[in-house]
Amino acid sequence: AFCLEDDLTQETDEVVRKIKEAFNNWLKQICLEGTCKKFDFDSDSVFLNFNYTLTLEEVYKIPNELIIHIHGNILDNHDSLIFGHNEKLKEIPEIDENGDSNRTMYTDSENTAKYPFYAFRKPVNEIISEYKSFFKNLNTVEEIIVLGHSLNPIDIPYFEEIMKYAESTIKWKVSYFGKEEKEKHFDTLLRIGIDKFKIELFEMN
Repeated sequence: AFCLEDDLTQETDEVVRKIKEAFNNWLKQICLEGTCKKFDFDSDSVFLNFNYTLTLEEVYKIPNELIIHIHGNILDNHDSLIFGHNEKLKEIPEIDENGDSNRTMYTDSENTAKYPFYAFRKPVNEIISEYKSFFKNLNTVEEIIVLGHSLNPIDIPYFEEIMKYAESTIKWKVSYFGKEEKEKHFDTLLRIGIDKFKIELFEMN
């Protein structure tokens, strides 16, 4: 079992390293040359950026201090980029209902094999804490515009945090691709507590 655990540690470390390296290499292949502006942003806008590119800086000439790359950007070391999921594993308790140990000779090896799962779990709550001052300052914004975000469950806590500090009376303008996503977005926005009369959906094309 000890040899198995050592082998698994080495293999899982390598798997995580290769995935991070591949993701970083893919980002480096994204070319912004020839990309043109498609939006006009107010000069007093601030940006919470969920992708890893420098489109705002290089194409729209937005000053870096107005942009929060919440999951890192292409200039970061690939170990600093945050990507993945927010799923949870059902943990087996150390002791069963009879007070007996659930451990076996393979327990440590099984736990080691779970490392990639935890390595790619987004630490959303920790990230929100790190950028708490940004979210708290949203009480002065006049409108929130969401461009190109899928409103996936992984990132919903960020939008809930925005909702917590932004004035409840402001308008949310949210883009969508296709009718199906439009309906899904509307349901998601309602679920996090946004007034339906404050939601404006528009198609991204």
